[in-house]
Amino acid sequence: MKKIEYQAVSIFPKLAWVSIIDEKRTNINVYHGKYVECQQDWFIEGIWDGPFDDDNFHETDLIFGTGMKAAGENIIFVSSSSAADRLYYSFYQDKLLVSNSLPCLIAFTDIEMAPEKDYAEFFRSLEKYFGKYERELPVRDANGKILNILGDNLVYSSGKVTIEAKPQKHHFNDFVSLSTFMRESFLRLKNNWECSGRENKLLTFSTISTGYDSAAVSFFAAQAGCNNFFTCVSSNTLGPKFLRSKRKKMDDGSKIAGHMGKTCIKFDRHDFKDDFSNEIYLFPGMPNTRLTNFLPMINYLDRLNEPSILFTGIGGDSAWGGDSEDSAYDYGVISLSEIRLKSGFIHCSFLFWLSRFRALLLEISGSEEMKRWSIRSSYDRPIPRRMLEEAGIPRSEFGYVKKGGWNWFRIPNRPFDPKLRQQYYKYLTINNLCSRWKTACFPVLSTLYFPLKVIMLALFKMGFKSYFKNANPPFARIAHSTFPWAVKTIADEFRERLSLSNG
Repeated sequence: MKKIEYQAVSIFPKLAWVSIIDEKRTNINVYHGKYVECQQDWFIEGIWDGPFDDDNFHETDLIFGTGMKAAGENIIFVSSSSAADRLYYSFYQDKLLVSNSLPCLIAFTDIEMAPEKDYAEFFRSLEKYFGKYERELPVRDANGKILNILGDNLVYSSGKVTIEAKPQKHHFNDFVSLSTFMRESFLRLKNNWECSGRENKLLTFSTISTGYDSAAVSFFAAQAGCNNFFTCVSSNTLGPKFLRSKRKKMDDGSKIAGHMGKTCIKFDRHDFKDDFSNEIYLFPGMPNTRLTNFLPMINYLDRLNEPSILFTGIGGDSAWGGDSEDSAYDYGVISLSEIRLKSGFIHCSFLFWLSRFRALLLEISGSEEMKRWSIRSSYDRPIPRRMLEEAGIPRSEFGYVKKGGWNWFRIPNRPFDPKLRQQYYKYLTINNLCSRWKTACFPVLSTLYFPLKVIMLALFKMGFKSYFKNANPPFARIAHSTFPWAVKTIADEFRERLSLSNG
């Protein structure tokens, strides 16, 4: 069995790692950030529903984070069960490189991103993430290729790799068994993150709002001992402010947290404009990200300089949302995949993992016993409503208006940070993607496109779907160009600093 040689890399994101396997050598070289848990024959930056010291994270279907296990002749790379984190890998110069960070992997190679290619299809394929997404990342072919996996394990043996699905288990069949399963799962996760065998103690945080999803997750997280809660007090509900009621404007989950005996750390969804230091790390996760409202929380966790877990309600639409459109892939879950490594938190998107049981969850929601917890509206989720009401949270406190704290992405998508924005514009012009004078028009386009989009959405809801089937926003060709730009920018910095440290 190959032995693991670890090397901490100070410039790496706190939870990032790169594993390099050379079949001709007896050792596996692992380069890692300072909060990766390193053991003799395995490493992990994550939590799972089993004892930490048993190192059986490669055998479970419920894990959040990534890691590697050397098991006999097999070397098993483990991804998050919730498809919140990719694993990237490449056969490069007769070696296998695997990483949970695309910029870190590229920093160890001469592989280049391909600005001339449209990454839209690559990301759009995530909507079919249960084994049908695009495996190969578009790069310039001359120096090699990069592949990725979501929600599966990558097994290396005798110079070859295979992709193995995680075990599929049947955990519940009705509301009572579902509620019991969720409570017990969070307690098992707690036993894992609190294990004395960990070198780094994990702090716990949860997001909470007046919606169903984050409130339900926070309830189970609180039962498992989570005491720190973030809430984004304002919402992005459509319509002019003077026409919106206070209930629609506010998304403050403090009252719900109060019923759980907790207090909240409060942010406004516009507070991200106070600190752009981590913004660039959003784009390697998802180029059209709208989760800038998470930046104040992420910056907060980054400044703690301690590893943590962040529970979110991302994935609730996909899990138990009753609208047919709710079954679509929630891109928010992948948006945080790179920035969480930088800031040092494990993203526990439990509901996104739960979405694989969507058909059963909708069956439970529509059952006779759940009618009492249905409010018969367009925003109706009987399962989390029953969970919260039975926990003593008043019906009037949550789940009446569909809201969100995220910000509408701009047309075309581009950084908010003025310095980053100018770097991005330079990248567009150097690679002949957009002329300088056209970039000057972007703010005007965003202003004009937003009200047009509202009208289009209204007409779409009224049944005029065919009119907008092939409609694309202005500059759709470069809508995903923030992805190769951000990956290249971060990877170049890592590559340069690694070269200096080795020189």
